Amino acid sequence: MPTLRVVRGRSTAEQFSFKDVIHIGRAPENEVRVFDEAVSRRHALVRREEQSYVAEDCGSTNGLFVNGRRVQRAVLKTGDEVSVRGLTLVVLEDGAVQRSTVAVDRRLEVQSRLEPKDVRFGGPEESVLPRLAALYRVTELLGTDRERLKTGLLQTVEEAFGPCRAALVLPTGSVGVFSRSVVDLVGVRREALIVRDPPTETPGAESLIATRVSTAMAAPLGNFGVLYVDRSGGEAFGTEDLELLTALANAVTPALRPADLAPPPTQGAARMLGDSPAMLKLAAVIERVAPTSATVLITGETGTGKELVARSIHSNSPRTSQPFVAVNCAAFVETLLEAELFGHEKGAYTGADRARAGRFEQAHGGTLFLDEVGELSPGIQAKLLRVLEEREFHRLGATKTTRVDVRILAATNRDLRAGGFREDLYYRLGVVTLECPPLRERPGDVALLVRAFLNEHRFSDDAMRLIEAYDWPGNVRELRNLCERCSVLAQGEVIESMDLPLEVRIGHPAGGEPGSVRTLKEMEREMVVRALEATGGNRTKAAKLLGITYPTIKKKIDEFGL
Repeated sequence: MPTLRVVRGRSTAEQFSFKDVIHIGRAPENEVRVFDEAVSRRHALVRREEQSYVAEDCGSTNGLFVNGRRVQRAVLKTGDEVSVRGLTLVVLEDGAVQRSTVAVDRRLEVQSRLEPKDVRFGGPEESVLPRLAALYRVTELLGTDRERLKTGLLQTVEEAFGPCRAALVLPTGSVGVFSRSVVDLVGVRREALIVRDPPTETPGAESLIATRVSTAMAAPLGNFGVLYVDRSGGEAFGTEDLELLTALANAVTPALRPADLAPPPTQGAARMLGDSPAMLKLAAVIERVAPTSATVLITGETGTGKELVARSIHSNSPRTSQPFVAVNCAAFVETLLEAELFGHEKGAYTGADRARAGRFEQAHGGTLFLDEVGELSPGIQAKLLRVLEEREFHRLGATKTTRVDVRILAATNRDLRAGGFREDLYYRLGVVTLECPPLRERPGDVALLVRAFLNEHRFSDDAMRLIEAYDWPGNVRELRNLCERCSVLAQGEVIESMDLPLEVRIGHPAGGEPGSVRTLKEMEREMVVRALEATGGNRTKAAKLLGITYPTIKKKIDEFGL
């Protein structure tokens, strides 16, 4: 009986065993549920077909991917990766051991993964020893001068992955030839990447296609540089290659870090940006509440950084050296959430083949962050209230009580007093309430955040004026996504106003009443009106802003009677 094990993203369980067929999608009736609005309700399935198993796309909009390639139908084998948007599952037969995995970045179809903490060496001795030897040669160079280290590093990379060409990209100057598209993506994502088929996976990477590069990979050097390698012909780079490149990059990062560049924050440390009055007020309250043991309720719109506030409280508390455990309460149905929070004993329910500690036990001595706490069912609310008051609970299927020492932080974008949430639990969670201000109430912080989110690019003055005038309904998360998108697609160092999404160029369109639907003509008219308002009635500039010709906008103005 095969198993699908989650290796990236989150579903209703860590793994799924099945005999004949298993369905994947957004709807609750799917055995593998994907919590992403861009996923179709019935997105894909994996079914038995004679002596094999196949994955099939069920007519989805955003596609089914097997081992990074979009497919309509594919025969599966042990170790294959089945991906639907942000969820990736590895196929395992009975008795198979999960292998290290390479997940997929859907935006550019680049096979990617491996953060520094994930690097490990394994496999047959004849393949492990050369990799260890390469790492040893580089560590021997760490005590030498910087130029010798650069030369020795590139020589080692070329020997380890040859035939190939290697490059080192640093703020003080780059050595070697590299793909700017791949390097920029590594700079934005801060994780290693593999490209196995450039024409298909990175059609915008003209340098890779022009030089007939068949495979490439890159690993970040902290927050300041990239180690890059590619080759023409031969086998595509594999997971073991990516692990070695990441290990080499990690080894040389401290020695190559520019002297004027501060080291990156330690894992778990929270970095809050903003010097507007609203953010300074929030930071002052965090400073006062962090050293205490008070339960804190963090409120605010989606994308305002509620989890970052929770991490900041934890990082500045006496519990900073202990675990910070976060759980999204909206990501689980009630029965699974209870097991996720409180754990379960072996045999507590079908599929519970071993005992498992819940999030409360995992956070013992530290902090438990309950995101989207307003989505808790009445039954879970009652059990959470008891834990808050008694600091004890029962695992599912257990007879003995488990006691924990945990600080609770909770977050919501709802008004919990509006109904549907226990009043006694609300007051117990909100011993201290912090509100994260929306980005539109933080004048001056937009430019500061943009500088932090962009790496080697910058916005033109016109683009920055449009960005600062936009009301950012998605708040900091939307701004960060825009910066990443513009960095990846930028043709040069300066990002112009025409490179911005249309809604930013003309201002966020004012919608109707919640649930109302406007016609395309109404929306088109509003776009033209806003473009004319933004340009002071100048039709030529308004046409340029909308990305249409002057005759077209003149025709629209006459059509709409403007």
